[in-house]
Amino acid sequence: MVKRDLAGGILFVLLGLVTLKASLGLEYYSEYGPGPGFMPFWLSLILIACSLIVLIPACKSLRAGKGNEPVTDEELLMFTKPLAVFGGLGALLLVAILLEDIGFVISASIAITIYVKLIKPEFRWRSSVALGVVAAIMIYSLFSLALGINLPRGVLPI
Repeated sequence: MVKRDLAGGILFVLLGLVTLKASLGLEYYSEYGPGPGFMPFWLSLILIACSLIVLIPACKSLRAGKGNEPVTDEELLMFTKPLAVFGGLGALLLVAILLEDIGFVISASIAITIYVKLIKPEFRWRSSVALGVVAAIMIYSLFSLALGINLPRGVLPI
C-alpha cells in the first residue's frame, strides 16, 4: 500500500505541475471574468495539494520500514470485484443516456444508488435509494441554485 501511495503521489504531483505550467500560458482573467487559465490553474494546485497529502505520509512510512506490509482484501476491491468497476461504468453510461429525457436528479439518483449497492452490497435498498436521492438533490441544489448552472430538468418540475 505504501509503495502504491508513493508512486501515485509522485505521478499526480508531476501531472499537477505539468498542468500548472500549461495553465500559466493561458489568460488567467479576461474582460468578462475568469479566463481559460483560471480553472486549470486552481485545479492543478488542488491536485498537487491532495497528492502531497498522500505522498508525505507514504514517504514517512517507507522510511520507517513499513513499505512491505501485505495487501489487504479491501485494497484489492477493484481487482477481485470487476462487477464494481464495470457496474460503475454502466451506471455512468446510463446517466449519459437518460440525462436529457428524465433529468439530472432522477438519473443521478439512479446512478448513485447503483454505486452504493456495488461498493457496499450490505446496505439495504431503502438506505441506498435514500442516499442516492439526497446526494442528487444536494448536487442539483449546489449547481443549479447556488452556482446558477442549468442542469437538465427532465420530468420533474424543479
